[in-house]
Amino acid sequence: MKNGSKKGTNYHSRIALGILVAMIAVAGMFAFFTNKDSPKKEKIEASEVVTDGAFRLTADNRWDGTDKKSYAELNWDDVPDLSSEGYRLYQSEDGTTWDVRSTRYGDAIKVLNIYPDVYPNDVRDWMSDPTVGLGLIDVTPVSLTDFNTNSNNDPLGYLKNAQGEYQYDVVFVGTANANNNVSFNEKAVDRLIEFIDAGRGLLVGHDVLSGNTRGWAGLTADLTQNNRLAPYLGIELRNQHALGELYPGSATVIVNNNGYLMKYPHELENDQELTVPYTHSFGQAAGSAHNGTIWLNFKNPGTWDLSKIHDTPTSTANFYLVTNGNAGMIQTGHSSESANRSTIDERKIIANTLYNLAQITLESKANDYTVLDNAKPEQPELIIRCGNEENVNIRVDATDKGKEYQWYVEANTKNSGVKTSDKVKETITSNIAGYFYEVSNSPTSTLAAQVEAKKDAFGRIDPSDYDLYVAPNDDSVKYETAASFSLTEKNTSGKYVHVLAVDRANNVGTVSSQQIKDMTQPIDFEIERTGNEAKLVELAVDSTMDNKMKSIEVQIPKNTEIKDFSSLTLPADWYSFENSETTDYYSFSFAMETNNSAATIQTFLEGLRFTIKNSVNTSGNIKIILHEEAYTYWIDPSGKRHYYAFIPEVHTWMEAYNRAKTMSYRGLTGYLATLTSEEEHDFVYDNIGKTYGWLGGTRLRMTTPSAKRIDDESYISPNITHYTYAVGTASDWYWVNGPEAGTVFFDKPTFAEGGKSPVGVYNGFNNPDNYSASPSHEPNNNLNNECVLQFAQANETKYWNDVVYDGVYSGGTVVAGFYIEFSEYGGQTEGEEITDVCWNAAIPQKISLKAYDEQGTAVTDGDLLFDQQLRLDQTITVQPKSLEFYSFVELRETDDTPRGTGYTVSATYQEGKAIYSLRKAILHVRQVVMKPSNELVVPTEGYIEIKNRLFNSGNPAIDPTYQANTIVNSGKNADNPAFTNFILTTKPLTDDSDQMVIQPVIPSFYEYLGHYVTTEAASHQSNTAITAGPAILNRGTIDANNELWLTIYLQPNQTADGENITPQPYSWDYKKNDLGKIKTQ
Repeated sequence: MKNGSKKGTNYHSRIALGILVAMIAVAGMFAFFTNKDSPKKEKIEASEVVTDGAFRLTADNRWDGTDKKSYAELNWDDVPDLSSEGYRLYQSEDGTTWDVRSTRYGDAIKVLNIYPDVYPNDVRDWMSDPTVGLGLIDVTPVSLTDFNTNSNNDPLGYLKNAQGEYQYDVVFVGTANANNNVSFNEKAVDRLIEFIDAGRGLLVGHDVLSGNTRGWAGLTADLTQNNRLAPYLGIELRNQHALGELYPGSATVIVNNNGYLMKYPHELENDQELTVPYTHSFGQAAGSAHNGTIWLNFKNPGTWDLSKIHDTPTSTANFYLVTNGNAGMIQTGHSSESANRSTIDERKIIANTLYNLAQITLESKANDYTVLDNAKPEQPELIIRCGNEENVNIRVDATDKGKEYQWYVEANTKNSGVKTSDKVKETITSNIAGYFYEVSNSPTSTLAAQVEAKKDAFGRIDPSDYDLYVAPNDDSVKYETAASFSLTEKNTSGKYVHVLAVDRANNVGTVSSQQIKDMTQPIDFEIERTGNEAKLVELAVDSTMDNKMKSIEVQIPKNTEIKDFSSLTLPADWYSFENSETTDYYSFSFAMETNNSAATIQTFLEGLRFTIKNSVNTSGNIKIILHEEAYTYWIDPSGKRHYYAFIPEVHTWMEAYNRAKTMSYRGLTGYLATLTSEEEHDFVYDNIGKTYGWLGGTRLRMTTPSAKRIDDESYISPNITHYTYAVGTASDWYWVNGPEAGTVFFDKPTFAEGGKSPVGVYNGFNNPDNYSASPSHEPNNNLNNECVLQFAQANETKYWNDVVYDGVYSGGTVVAGFYIEFSEYGGQTEGEEITDVCWNAAIPQKISLKAYDEQGTAVTDGDLLFDQQLRLDQTITVQPKSLEFYSFVELRETDDTPRGTGYTVSATYQEGKAIYSLRKAILHVRQVVMKPSNELVVPTEGYIEIKNRLFNSGNPAIDPTYQANTIVNSGKNADNPAFTNFILTTKPLTDDSDQMVIQPVIPSFYEYLGHYVTTEAASHQSNTAITAGPAILNRGTIDANNELWLTIYLQPNQTADGENITPQPYSWDYKKNDLGKIKTQ
């Protein structure tokens, strides 16, 4: 149940354009749903009249779900003045050759056994065995002598009743060796011939007739009269004694004709060997030369010279059972052993023969079980129904072919002779049972031979052996024959799929072999992502979808939305709505009864954009489903889906009930909608239809059993006289079908009587309790016969009304169709709808690389994010950023495992690291003047130049491409001048032995003393240790420390005694000056 009035799962606001009602009410909406098996047997199409006759005849293709075989259901007009010879049915496979067929399949028959004065109860006892006669064969025994006497003395004889009508369907003569040497008199044979001519059946046993010389081999009876029956039996009498021929016999017989007589009511195996008491033919030959059909013959017929046995392709003495129309001969009876006069095998043969010789009926109907669908199905059609990048679901469907038959009926009248019906033809088609398939690298397959080998002795394939079995276990003729299977192969795979169909008559079809890459794919696309927006690309909607699909469903992850969904511009005649969300995705539908060409669908889908929200890096897929019908679903509080549609077919309420039960969707049986909460009620009204139509509520009770409620039966009587709506008996309103069947939702016939819902139960009647402004007081039982539930009273409101069972009033009909619902209940499980086609693609996810130095410190300037025009399986080669003070080292996984620079875009967000090596030197440099001279200005700035000396494989050399010059603070040592700070890149130093050379530009009148370099500043103020020469820093030293303090020491030019040299006076004559120059590069 849908838990009464509890609210269902939240769902996003739906857009239902004003066009919704008209769109849903359009005729043909119901075509999407699949007709399911009905309690009434179905036919594929009506039979065709070939020739008009004196009365009408129809033949309908049927399937017997119990016996697993096809049959033709024949019905004809009653013919007045019918005689006891009744109706006789004729069948033809070519319209030229006609054979009489039994009209009694499924009915009990009456058999007169004329026993040869011995073994009076044999045949009766054999057929009374329920495992043999199956309750279908009623045997009355009479001795041959009594039959002779009666034939002479009684004008009616044993064969007719007091009214002069035949009272037996078949006569069985026998059985005993030599027929106990008793024979018929002339009158008795006349009666039997008349019986045969009247269409009644005759079967004779061993030695009843013979062409051999009287007295030979112990046969002493005078068979003159008996032998008059030979032409009717399909045999020739031969005097084997005179011809020097031997008679064949055996205790084993073999089925050599697997036709209808060997299949009903006992189904014998194809070509089966059966055990019988030893017997033989004697003075007879059978075969097509004598109009006989041989069903069984002897295995190893004797130990003598077989060349002396008469045996040609059209006439042979080697037969055990032969028939000709409604008469035949069986070699039962040779054994005289009381315990072995017959075997169970033999009795089943006798039962089949007697039953099929019963060919007259007095009813104007018959079922012809002798028909056979012997045509194999067509090659299956294969399409890629659904799938994604890694898997495909292949839909397979095939059409069965059948065999055409023709029929006519003869009616024997009392006063007008024989009348002949129409000649009609019908194709007997069993329909598809299922499919077998295999996948290989080869374009050829032995699948057909493999499947043939699966047949059992009856020529059947067990349903459990099928790869895909589609036939229902009932009497349905029409049903969904498509099925699907999934392969873990890409749709670009070069592999071959080999599929064949087998019908229910076990005809194995021709293999259909296709490469997966060549199969029709109704819809295909990829997803391209830029930033946090995605779109469908490489989109293709196959032309086979042209004007076929009725809605598009778009399923998106919960961190995604259709951009501007509420303001989308839709193609003309389309409308959109949002389905109930699931725990995994949002679902949106776009319905299109018209304007649904493949090109229009493709253009619309190409224009959609999808916005990815937080978390933007969560994996997700976009799935596009094309439905052959516009439908939607509501999710009840338990999380179960309920699908709805309005079916614009006008029926009585009971007929609508039955119609709904014949429909299925997603493997679920349909039923008249039951609305058990306000939310569900509103959902159907807002999204399915606002047209008045039937719901699955009533107060009707059945008359038999008395006052029984309708309780989700698969079929109910459409006759209103089989129900009562009398107040007192039918006093409350209840749901009749679906999971709510039997639930009372209103406890009185009318609102005026104080009717209300039980606690916690919902009703939607149009009355003030539900709608305070309602002018109505429904239900009101107007005219005292309103008893069934109408949705959307008067097409003016969502509320319900009670109306008459057929919806017909003096002012017109108040229903335009019915509301159907599908949901899981009663053990049903929702599956995929085989008519849907879809494709599912993952949203490409970004690749994020965070930059770090080798010590793990973030270097944000080096971060990389790949999020532009991403597609799955796209290859990206990382180009690290060039950073001034860093050298790129390598890429790593987040766990610091080194990896290459190649990435493949996938459905999963990828992260990694870009590792850089710090290649900079932070230098703090100053210039200090020692022993300053009062005669010289102490420079406040110093000039230094920095060059790189490369190791050069042991041959050091200055790098001519690099030199840096800078200015640093300068002052007296006593003044402790501040350091000048600057940063230099060491990227050009690629070897640990490469060096940075720092030396000052010496001003005039000064000389360079040396330098002092440390990793800290404090010691420089009191330092006395000066290293001569330029400051040389190895790359290894810089990498190890990064930050260095350097003091450059100068002093005025000194004499040899260590005294300052007095500078030469400056002259305006520059030629006299020798101040030196500062040189820079």
